[in-house]
Amino acid sequence: MGAITWIMVHLRELLRLLASGFSVGPVAKGIYDWQATMMGPPGSPYEGGLFFFSIRFPPEYPFRSPRVVWKTPFLHPNIDKPHFVEDRDDREGTPPGAP
Repeated sequence: MGAITWIMVHLRELLRLLASGFSVGPVAKGIYDWQATMMGPPGSPYEGGLFFFSIRFPPEYPFRSPRVVWKTPFLHPNIDKPHFVEDRDDREGTPPGAP
């Protein structure tokens, strides 16, 4: 399967199982660029917050991880200063979650 097919499979799955307080989907530019919105979970330090981030899928997806950029200022140990999520498992040629 190509990247667009994988992206569409994941979009369908996300829309089917969408959690409360979370929205995600492609932006007008095309299928590779997504925008997501997440509300801070109740009872957490982030309660009451509204967080925005963008997701950019590479043409090599799922063999290369998407790039996630937080648009809302956010303090978290796995997010560096420019608001990029650290990718701790970006093994070239290996789909995410593979052993």
